[in-house]
Amino acid sequence: MTLLKLVEHTIGGDDRVTFPEVGWSEGVIQYKLLSTIQSFPFLVKTRKNKGCGGITIEQLTVDDVKYERKEGYILVILARE
Repeated sequence: MTLLKLVEHTIGGDDRVTFPEVGWSEGVIQYKLLSTIQSFPFLVKTRKNKGCGGITIEQLTVDDVKYERKEGYILVILARE
């Protein structure tokens, strides 16, 4: 079952968004970012990492917004209309 939750975030002066809480829970979670700039859903699928006891993000699906995969994080850039 997919859980839907609003995601906590910060938006920098350059419109870059940070999601400090994403990826800390195991399972499949459908997040929704609500913003005055641009709102969008994204899905995160995670599993326990048996090697270190932490959580590994297996899949990230982002729709309707520009993003880039970086080493260790995902960079989402919101476009002002």
